[in-house]
Amino acid sequence: MKLLVIVLCLLSERYLTHKIGLSRFCWFNAYRDKLIGLLPRNNIFQNPWLQMGLVILPVLLLTGLLLLAFKSVVYGLFLFIIQLFVFYYCLGPNNSFYPLSISQKKAAQHDDESVKHYFASVNNQLFGVMFWYVTLGPLALIIYRMVSLCQLDKPTASEAKLLTGYLDWIPARLAVVFYLIVGNFQKGFQYLLKHFFWAPKHNAKLLTEGAYLALRSNPDEVIDLPQAEGLIEHAAIAYLVVIAIFTLVAW
Repeated sequence: MKLLVIVLCLLSERYLTHKIGLSRFCWFNAYRDKLIGLLPRNNIFQNPWLQMGLVILPVLLLTGLLLLAFKSVVYGLFLFIIQLFVFYYCLGPNNSFYPLSISQKKAAQHDDESVKHYFASVNNQLFGVMFWYVTLGPLALIIYRMVSLCQLDKPTASEAKLLTGYLDWIPARLAVVFYLIVGNFQKGFQYLLKHFFWAPKHNAKLLTEGAYLALRSNPDEVIDLPQAEGLIEHAAIAYLVVIAIFTLVAW
């Protein structure tokens, strides 16, 4: 089921345009402010870790109840649909295959900073989502996405950024491995081995430098955004192939 969910969602993300993709999390700030506004004004409830947990808990419980309620309905069809929705909704917020509009892409096509930002952010938008869904399922995916969203809220930003860094630690290294598999493996593998145990705060640097090593044939080569998007697409396909192999072995 998980493999089919991922394939369908990524095909949809890659080849179809959805309005929902532009506003997946537009509700989050209002939801967070409303929920925190209901809490007593004392020191206990001003703790950012507690606030973050209370923001995540209702969404997690609602998703868990839906998954439990529809587990055996129509041979699991509704369970499949719910997981499909959860996975698709947790992608992003930007489309990993089309990070910029056409006009933005023309302006940023050869902008090195735009390419670096793309490599640094796509792990949380795509590869982290795939990793946590495959390893621990939809509820872990809800936690992962909600924690990353809490980075956008000032009271919990620091704590959420710290926790997101740890949650992204393994997915970031797997992403670099797949970049190297579909790119220049020999050149980047020594770099990955050398910096594999970098702290989570260096995830973005590892992702960016690893991707550049996978793409470059010489140190002075300029990497443009279409090349970066191509690497992400090929790495995602390789990721799916590995998931398919493990799925077959499990059967």
